[in-house]
Amino acid sequence: MSALQEGPIVRLITHPNVQSQLFTHHLSQVLDCQVSPLAPEAVSGLEAELSNSPPGVQLWLLDADQLSHSDMHRCHELKAQFPDILLAAFNLASQEQAAELLASLHLQGIFYRRDELDNICKGIIQLLDGALWMSRPLLQQMFEYLGIRNIWLISGYHGEVTTPHFIGFLG
Repeated sequence: MSALQEGPIVRLITHPNVQSQLFTHHLSQVLDCQVSPLAPEAVSGLEAELSNSPPGVQLWLLDADQLSHSDMHRCHELKAQFPDILLAAFNLASQEQAAELLASLHLQGIFYRRDELDNICKGIIQLLDGALWMSRPLLQQMFEYLGIRNIWLISGYHGEVTTPHFIGFLG
C-alpha cells in the first residue's frame, strides 16, 4: 500500500483459488477501488502494516465457508484496534448462521450464498458509505436478541435488504 491511501480498500479474506480470484477481479472493476485477496493465515501479519498506514476505510469480506471461528475472531480483534476496518461476512448458508456470527462478531454486513453478484456489489457500496447491509428479518432477529422493543427504523430499502440510516427507540 502506498504512503497515502487513495479511497477505500476491500480485502477478500479467503483461501486463494480461481473463484476468489474471479470475484476479486469483478469487484475491483465494479467498485473502482483497490480489492485484494488475503489468505486467513496472513491476517495476523497485517497488524504492523495497519499501524504504519494512514487512516482510511477498509472493508474486510470474511468468507464464512473458508474461515474458522478463530480466523474470524482474529479479524474482529484487529477491528477493535483499528476502527476504520469494517467487517462483513459472505457465503453464509442461512439466517441462523448469520445470527450466530452476529452474536459474537461486530459485523456491518451479511451476504448469503444465494445473493446475486449485483446485489453483493450494491451492499459493498452501501457498507463503504457507512450503512449496514443485512436482511430485514435478520435485523429484526438481532433486535429481539438484544431485547430491544418498540423500535422505529427509517431506512433505504433495496429488495429484501435493509440499509438503516437511523434507528430510534420509542418509550
